[in-house]
Amino acid sequence: MSVRAPHAWAFTALWIAGLTAYLSWALSPAPSLIDPGRPKTHQSQGYVGSAECKACHPGAYATWSRTYHKTMTRSAEFLLDEPAQGPVFPVSLELDGVTFTLRKEGGHVTVHGPDLHSIARELAQIRSIQDASATWRRTKVASAWSNAPLVSRNIVLVTGSHHYLAFWVSGGEGSALRQLPHVYFLDERRWIPRREAFLQPPDAAPHIANFNSNCIQCHTVAGRPRQSEGTDQVTFAFWERYASDAADLGIACEACHGPGQAHAAHFRSPWARYSAERRADPKKARQAQDLFVPDPEHAPSSNAACGQCHSYFVPRDPNQWWDSGFSEAFSAGDDLHASRMVLRAAALNQQEQSALSLVDAEQQSLFWGDGSIMVGGREYNGLTQSPCYSHGRQSQMLSCVSCHSMHQGSQSGQISTKFLGEHANELCTQCHSTPSTHSHHQPDSPGALCVNCHMPKTSYALLSATRSHQISSPRPIQLGDHQPPQACALCHTDRSRSWLNEELARFGGSEPAERHASVRPTEAIPWAIQQALSGHAATRAIFTAALSSPESLETAGSAPLDAVLQSLLRDEYAAIAHMARRARTRLTQTIDPRAPRARAPFRQLSARDLRDLELARDRRPIIVSE
Repeated sequence: MSVRAPHAWAFTALWIAGLTAYLSWALSPAPSLIDPGRPKTHQSQGYVGSAECKACHPGAYATWSRTYHKTMTRSAEFLLDEPAQGPVFPVSLELDGVTFTLRKEGGHVTVHGPDLHSIARELAQIRSIQDASATWRRTKVASAWSNAPLVSRNIVLVTGSHHYLAFWVSGGEGSALRQLPHVYFLDERRWIPRREAFLQPPDAAPHIANFNSNCIQCHTVAGRPRQSEGTDQVTFAFWERYASDAADLGIACEACHGPGQAHAAHFRSPWARYSAERRADPKKARQAQDLFVPDPEHAPSSNAACGQCHSYFVPRDPNQWWDSGFSEAFSAGDDLHASRMVLRAAALNQQEQSALSLVDAEQQSLFWGDGSIMVGGREYNGLTQSPCYSHGRQSQMLSCVSCHSMHQGSQSGQISTKFLGEHANELCTQCHSTPSTHSHHQPDSPGALCVNCHMPKTSYALLSATRSHQISSPRPIQLGDHQPPQACALCHTDRSRSWLNEELARFGGSEPAERHASVRPTEAIPWAIQQALSGHAATRAIFTAALSSPESLETAGSAPLDAVLQSLLRDEYAAIAHMARRARTRLTQTIDPRAPRARAPFRQLSARDLRDLELARDRRPIIVSE
């Protein structure tokens, strides 16, 4: 009996099936790189992800790819390649008597050390007891660190890309991502404890940040916490689980342009694009208009595209947010205030306080006395309080895109390239017509730059001071006034309060608020020095940054700051001590010690001066955590 040879098609089918299986295995991500704790990617509610935009919009995709928005949240796999500005592994980091060791293992960067997830639960319980004594709190915190089980966990996400990197540790399926309590500063190539990057008193209750319950709302596109919670029926212990997902990691196309599924599906057809652009078929062209996505460069609601992240807010519907984030309540082109309560300087109402879950010191550290935001990165809060916004009309109303551009902007700050360098003042003169004498400063001096007087650096962010977007004019300095640091004093760091007030009054054509005729300005301790040593923590931080700023060095000259910075190195707020160290480094690198000084604007402070200023320090607790 003969056996019939199989048909050629059968061999072909088997070969194709085998090749398909091999390619599926070979091209799929290695199992070790897929961590169950990382937020998954969803393509629901009309979102498709930025990869779908690249084919039709390669230019816009390329310019966006050069921004820090794209790399604001990344899979931790990029750390395996040892990027030029990234950390080198292995590294051991110590905090509160415990050690975290980071090394590359099995396709991951792995953290060996105390279990951050169990520590986070303990710290949350400690923070919930408001009337506990400081001694009890310190004892319980130390116990939480020292008694936590030792584990090996994977770093699965990294946030930040401009100033520093923050690392998110997986706890497995259903657990929140918890932040490693150390961050890596890129410019200095240095690790520091995260708590030392923010303003907080030394006795502040520690906190292990949760990506799923907070950061996901701004560090992803259409991030959904998808949280569930309950009580175990056996142990009666509280539990919470997350099945978080997002349309994209980082701040990607659909964050600003809205869900693109219908748009992408329709315009994949070359004929559809031709019809819309050339109006070859007027009926189809009109239909296509409904499929265009919002363009923040032109839309009236462009501020909302930026304000969804660059503002201090609480959700209007917290229950909806814990499930779907803002993916259902807001997309580009919508009214921002329909989904969020953007905070104002007025007293927070009960719903806002409950949603914020901030202690009193944190609530009191949000705004200065004039209502401007104290916290960096919240420019929308300032913009909407600015007269350039509230008094503007149509094209004359200030908006984010008046000055910034995602696709034609500088990498740092996204300032539109047409306003860089010698054209910087055109940010303002595009609306304001002012005479050349308006600034009362030499044309090439820092005081001639509009933003230095009207947008001074009075918000704190990541060991630095950032510009206020509540556009205003300098006002006289009043004692005991909880106003933000005055713009003039941030450049003229060598001048007394009386000199600053008198000069301001002279420019304004009116008498100063007060005179100190018996005190010569060059003999008094400069106001900036007084505030750097005796103001409250946010004031000290802002003036510490100002002492070594380019504007101060050009305006005040090379002042004898050694004793001042030595004092600030001992500041009880670790962030201020770090800023003083940065200032000393900057001064050393900027000033040639062999060069003669142009002038000695004030005398070297004595030990008694320093002691008196430190004793007079405003010690109200200040907490600026973002």
